Amino acid sequence: MIFFSKLNPAATDPRLIVNREHERRWLSGSLQQYLGNNDPENGRAYCVSGGKGVGKSILTRRVLDELRQVHSATTVFIEVDCRRCQSRRTVVARIAQGLLKELNSLKVKPELLSTAHILATIANFDSAKLKIVHQHIVQHRRAARLAGERSLLNFLALNFDISFDRTEKQQKALEGDVRFDAHRLLGALIELFHDVRRQGLHIVVYLDNIDELDHAAYRSEERREAVRTESEGLLELYAAPIALVLNMRTYYTDVLPRAISKVRVLEPLAGDDMLELLRLRMREEPAEINEALANPECRDALAKLAGLAKTPLAFLTWFEFLCEQGAPHSDSMTEGLGRFARTHFAALPSGVLRSVAAAFPTYDSMISREQLLAACNGNEAVFSQVQQHQVVLPVDFWNPIEFMLDPLLHFMLPSDQAR
Repeated sequence: MIFFSKLNPAATDPRLIVNREHERRWLSGSLQQYLGNNDPENGRAYCVSGGKGVGKSILTRRVLDELRQVHSATTVFIEVDCRRCQSRRTVVARIAQGLLKELNSLKVKPELLSTAHILATIANFDSAKLKIVHQHIVQHRRAARLAGERSLLNFLALNFDISFDRTEKQQKALEGDVRFDAHRLLGALIELFHDVRRQGLHIVVYLDNIDELDHAAYRSEERREAVRTESEGLLELYAAPIALVLNMRTYYTDVLPRAISKVRVLEPLAGDDMLELLRLRMREEPAEINEALANPECRDALAKLAGLAKTPLAFLTWFEFLCEQGAPHSDSMTEGLGRFARTHFAALPSGVLRSVAAAFPTYDSMISREQLLAACNGNEAVFSQVQQHQVVLPVDFWNPIEFMLDPLLHFMLPSDQAR
């Protein structure tokens, strides 16, 4: 058995990118156009899409890391993984907190920092008494001295009745509650972006895994409509004076507004690229592990495994599992991958997995809901489980009438069809 000290199949270390030079140049060049424009009202939006585990995050992080090295003194870089958020409101709060942290590290004017503190503070409230809100933000009163239009403060006064113009006596006499809903909080965030841009700074906001705000929602029309409202509301950020960078799976992209037209789809990597990305990851492992994988039997097995995989995530996940069962070997690969399926999808009978996989003629085939239900022997409960455990993925999140086989199960296809 081989156990790794550093390998993580889901890791998105930007140093480990392989063969995405064309897409890297596109995203980098696009962002540099924004960063080279000093118009404080200028904004841009870009989307990198592709299948599950194809490498969207690692590509985007590589580009942003390179740009940070050049523009970190004049640019705020904010990243939010939407997979860790449950709603648009949570994403907005995370952006506000990230913005505050970045501005603090840049040593900006105290007036601007206080302005960012105000939004980060109120974003922690769902609702509160107006008097209490003023008590929390009074320490940031210097925001009122920010030069320029003070867009955020004007917005807060108009939409939430929050104002520094009141005397202490007037603040203590305030009555009533204020609700900080997602729509108006996002509007406040956009106004804060305007304040920051007028101080000569650029802003790059990177939202990763937008499709995982509520991935299971596609199975229910009601939840699907709710998450569409959340997603469309969040994407209103395209109108802000920022560079908005989005990562989402291809089946989710119908939610993109027409204004976000700069989109690139990542295609699957070739087998040689899979082997190269494995080589890069193995550089961090001890010498004895690399020696154990260097024998001809292992190399032959890895080449076959790379030929079956369509995504880096699938290849590395299979590789790690097989190594923990013993050194990869061509003769035992079928048995080992079968054990992987029974382990990774343990909640489902292996017969169900085989039946579902057999319904797909090739790795890129799409089958109808009726075909998938038939593969589940007409059992609605099993059909629901197959979706819940992502054995299959929808072709279109917003109209889930066709399905694709999860790349982690492509090895179950006949070898001449899986390649």
